[in-house]
Amino acid sequence: MNLWPQVGAAVYLTVAFVLFILGVMTFRHAGETRVGRYAAWTILFAALGAFSAGVAMAVTSEYGSLPSLFHRLGGVWELFFPTLLGLSLLYPKEHRLSLYLPRLLPWLYTPYVFHLLVVALLPSTIEIPPWEMAWARGILAPIRILIILGSAGAETLLRFHAYTFEVVNLVFSAAALFFLARGYAQQLDPKIRQEGRLLVPGLVLSVGTYALAFLLPRLLPLPLAPWLRHVLLLLALLLGASAWAWTVIRYQFLGVRLIVRRGLVYSLSLGVIAAAYLIAYSQLQRLALTALGHVAPALHLLFLMLAVFLFQPLVQALESVMERLFAREWLDAQEILQRLGEQSLAALEPKDLEVQLREALETKLGWGRAYLLVEDPQRGLLVSTSSPEAQWQWGGSWRAVIRALQTPIDLGELRRELRDERLLVGSGLSEKALLVPVRHREEMLGVIILDPGSGGALRGEEVGLLASLARHVAVSLENAHLLRDSLEKRKIQEELAVAKQIQKQLLPAFTPQLPGVEIAALNIPSAEVGGDVYDFVEFDQDCLGVALGDVAGKGVPAALLMANIQSAFRVLASQRRSPAEVLSILNRHLVQRTSRDRYVTFFFGILDRRQGSLVYGNAGHNYPLVRHPGGEVVSLSHSDLVLGVMENAVYVDQLVQLQPGSAVLLYTDGVTEVFSPEGEEYGDERLKELLALWDGDSVFQLRDEILNAIRRFGEKSRGFDDITMIIVKLR
Repeated sequence: MNLWPQVGAAVYLTVAFVLFILGVMTFRHAGETRVGRYAAWTILFAALGAFSAGVAMAVTSEYGSLPSLFHRLGGVWELFFPTLLGLSLLYPKEHRLSLYLPRLLPWLYTPYVFHLLVVALLPSTIEIPPWEMAWARGILAPIRILIILGSAGAETLLRFHAYTFEVVNLVFSAAALFFLARGYAQQLDPKIRQEGRLLVPGLVLSVGTYALAFLLPRLLPLPLAPWLRHVLLLLALLLGASAWAWTVIRYQFLGVRLIVRRGLVYSLSLGVIAAAYLIAYSQLQRLALTALGHVAPALHLLFLMLAVFLFQPLVQALESVMERLFAREWLDAQEILQRLGEQSLAALEPKDLEVQLREALETKLGWGRAYLLVEDPQRGLLVSTSSPEAQWQWGGSWRAVIRALQTPIDLGELRRELRDERLLVGSGLSEKALLVPVRHREEMLGVIILDPGSGGALRGEEVGLLASLARHVAVSLENAHLLRDSLEKRKIQEELAVAKQIQKQLLPAFTPQLPGVEIAALNIPSAEVGGDVYDFVEFDQDCLGVALGDVAGKGVPAALLMANIQSAFRVLASQRRSPAEVLSILNRHLVQRTSRDRYVTFFFGILDRRQGSLVYGNAGHNYPLVRHPGGEVVSLSHSDLVLGVMENAVYVDQLVQLQPGSAVLLYTDGVTEVFSPEGEEYGDERLKELLALWDGDSVFQLRDEILNAIRRFGEKSRGFDDITMIIVKLR
């Protein structure tokens, strides 16, 4: 049984179907451009050629000959050659001859229109009547001669036309392939160059195989067996169709979207599986009829079971293979941008978002330079978050840009739409730079700019992924705005509540009770809560540790750092370390765990009531004042470096002798840095004078006098800093 006509016709028609789908897809997704229309018609004419060959083989094998009309109109598909030549002048790089393409079109298609008229109107052979009647030979002899001459002329014209027309096809094919190869070689876009590495060789082999089957045998002449010509034609169609299909599916030829390409691949692949199943089933039926005289029911059951058990696994395996072959790069990009979108939700600073964007788009995907622009309220412009000093010249009005940016658009098109050639002049962006609006509930929050530079413009799926990413970025920017607004509105209240609570819990609830020692303490937080800290450590009935510190800054951060310092101090002081040791360890602790703008002034002294001594260390804190009996006031003016600035700072213990009746005043800058309405500072000297005038009786009385004095001094001032003081007196 000769299966060749059936298989050959099936392959022809399958190729025709594939090319037809490719042509329709190209028309739908790129038909608005001249390049898209030429590409679509080129593919559709090739589909018509494959369809004509398939129908011809099927009809001839069944009926022995073709209808005359079908034979005459079958050459319409050869319009493929001038259309391919027109496409090659436009894509991948527009040739200067394309400027004259409207004038060239009549000349390109004239030989083919003439060819169709000749084939349609002139018969392939002209039969001369026998003219047997004598009167006819005599009277009509001249007419018979004219008919014979006309027939000979027509046959000569047909032969000459067939010869020259094959030459035209060959010349047009060679010219088209030359321009295609030249255009791809001059293309700078690596994606398009990669596309041409397969399309051009595929078309060269396809056209070359077709020429070997049909064109060269007529020109040389080179006789070929009919079966060999069909094999070569099938090979030519398969090579050309495969090259076109792979280019569309793998390299997004002319921007055909991924979902369409995947649908095409799955449909064609499933069709191949189904066709193979049906062919195998029909052939086994025929074999069963030949061998057994009937088709056994078991054969139907066997093939039904095979279909049930094998079809679904084959489909799943096919989908996996298709994903790896045709969508690998897109899936990688999708995964990277999806991960970036998830990470962006945790970023609360626009500059952090831009850093993440650049890492993903520039480093990982290599799509070009990326920027995230947000509004700068002070300058009234959209600026880069990571480089606000960059010049982004928005031309006439960036408000017009915001109104125009509804969907992703390239810079060149936006300039034409706004009629503003100054837009982003000097930014270094190319015309292909894509601007993706970042919007949240119709409000413009920013713009993502991606410039491919010398590479090709971004394609459909890439633009879609960026638009999806922009929605994630919009949510992140909106969250950042909401957080900032919320913090600004509730900042004072939260700081007051948190800091007061921390200080209330961590500061001593009462002063120690030591024999022969009188102690008074006071802490009044300011409205903007700060970080004053004081503490006592009772070593035994004779020794008492006294500490006072002031954290730089105010608010919750200062209060939290104060709590950290106090907890570390209590651990160190309980180990009976000297003041210098405690300060050194606290300093290293701060340097290693905080920034240098978070420094702390700190005083720590150990009072021995029996020996009447005070051993102390001072890390940049206000000088303590000692009032001796009789009213003499002495300033303990030794001080080392503040805590948290230099890790290897040196701290030294100091010793001062006290007498019965001596009092030591420790205080923070909130006591002395109080200003009068005239702008005069209360200062250390006024505090010394007040201390000298004290009668030396009650430390609680002294505490209240100091507080009342500074309040009277700064009665009409805007506010006070934290006020903290400790007074220790030996009886």
